[in-house]
Amino acid sequence: AADHLQDGAAAVAGRHAYLAPCGCSRAAAQRAFAGACVGLSPRTLGTPPRTSAYDSNGARALMLELATVSLLNGVVYGLLLFMLTSGLTLIFSMMGVLNFAHASVFMLGAYLSFQFGRWIGFWPALVIAPVLCGLFGAAIERYGLRRVHARGHVAEILFTFGLAYVIEEIVTMIWGRNAVANPVPAAIDFPLLQIFGSTFPAYKGLMMAISVTMF
Repeated sequence: AADHLQDGAAAVAGRHAYLAPCGCSRAAAQRAFAGACVGLSPRTLGTPPRTSAYDSNGARALMLELATVSLLNGVVYGLLLFMLTSGLTLIFSMMGVLNFAHASVFMLGAYLSFQFGRWIGFWPALVIAPVLCGLFGAAIERYGLRRVHARGHVAEILFTFGLAYVIEEIVTMIWGRNAVANPVPAAIDFPLLQIFGSTFPAYKGLMMAISVTMF
């Protein structure tokens, strides 16, 4: 601290030429600098503050909680992507068909479940929307993919890629470009387990169970 004060006083004294027009002498500048530094604590002078064991343990617990919750959320979204891509993998491996509109059909099913959920409730919509998506996919295969399959994968890619754009535009015309709120029903929106200070919702556990069952 004494070294800092001496260096600062020397710097002020060395710049006396800039202070002279203001009527401030060199001695006055040194006294002003020393007086401004009186009472400075070691923390102010750059010494790092001491942390207690309680603060250190709390930081570790917070980081562990954050890592655990992030890991569970990553597993949930990974299993959700698995559900999304498993159908595409089965179609290509069993039928040899490249369906680039697969995700668009999933999107259509999500919007259908939202719309039917507003009309007749969440649980009936959970049954009706997959059935309608299945019928729509069967129509795509019967009247579209079956015709272009004989022409090779390039024709399948062009057909399904264009179909994905058509489905996207239809969804935009009906429901708009903004995201719609599809709330989770109260029957599955409750804390499933406690993770430190956070809770893991039941609907995410249900998603994980369905994905594992499909696997």
